[in-house]
Formats: sequence, C-alpha cells, structure tokens
Amino acid sequence: MKVTIYRAEHGEDMEPLGHYTNRDAARAHGEAMAAHDNKQPGRLTSGWIPDDGSPTAVEELSVFGPGEEDEDVTGYVVVPVTVASVYEPEAEE
Repeated sequence: MKVTIYRAEHGEDMEPLGHYTNRDAARAHGEAMAAHDNKQPGRLTSGWIPDDGSPTAVEELSVFGPGEEDEDVTGYVVVPVTVASVYEPEAEE
C-alpha cells in the first residue's frame, strides 16, 4: 500500500520544516512561517501556486500586493511524497 504525505520546506536548500498527513497542515506551517517573515503585516495576500495542474504538484507560497502587479515568492513549498508501507522488490525493477 502507498500513501502520500506532505513535506513543508523552505529556502534554496529546501530545508524540511515538517511532514504532515494532509496538504492543509503543511500549507498552514508554511503560511505561519511566511507571516513571521513578513515585513508588511496585513498588507499582503497569499496563495499557493502549483508547479503544474496535477493533484501531486509541488506548490509554492506566493504573496501579492500591495499593488495590483506586486507578486513575490516566499521560498516556502509543499511537496507531496508518496511512501510505501512495505518493501516491494518488484517495484525496483
């Protein structure tokens, strides 16, 4: 059996912040860290931008505002990781 967990990461080295059983928890961790980093509290809105349209896409937290054209990435990402509950030698082939 395989299950997907979600890893919150940050920075160029993609330092792991935590592993979660659902995407929302990993997002919440990234959002809390980004809010702590934010130098303009209350003036920005945020959104998770997927790398592609798949349900297993990596997402990066972006912030928008205060102007209409202002957008910046935060470096916080959520990475889906599929893990197996047992070793399957056939899967290695």
